[in-house]
Amino acid sequence: MYYFISKKDAAISAAETYAAEWNVPWERVTKIKKHRALLIFIEGFTISFESGGGVGEVEVSCPDRITRFEFMPSDSTHFMLPLWAAYPTYDSVTSGWRQGYGEVYKYRWHDWYDKLSDEKRTEYRERFPPPKDEELCWADFYELIADVPADYNSIPDFLMGRVPKNDA
Repeated sequence: MYYFISKKDAAISAAETYAAEWNVPWERVTKIKKHRALLIFIEGFTISFESGGGVGEVEVSCPDRITRFEFMPSDSTHFMLPLWAAYPTYDSVTSGWRQGYGEVYKYRWHDWYDKLSDEKRTEYRERFPPPKDEELCWADFYELIADVPADYNSIPDFLMGRVPKNDA
């Protein structure tokens, strides 16, 4: 007997697996949008989900490649995912942080991280160490980028990925 797994089911399964890998709670899918190429071929899905600890949205390219995984916690017991987990196909200097999907997430993440207590920051850094792959350029991310606010209108800071403090 053969069992057919639809592309949609495979995408949801990949998203749930990725959520579990990063300890993101997953309760249910709230919305799923299919992306097509050439009108008939399914290229991927955008999956919105709810959890007891927040809401999220995932981009899955067929068959099961996660390209974006944004999770916005609704309480302090859950963490936002670090940039490299939210956008696993981006390195630290890609233009996607400045001109793509990653830009809004990056600013939200920095604003959220800036509000963490020193104790929570230490816990976060231990739980989510940067990838060791030198080609992704995430080494020393916390020391050189996350913990050092940018000067306003500083092009080098902007290109490095630093974000000014949100004083609002």
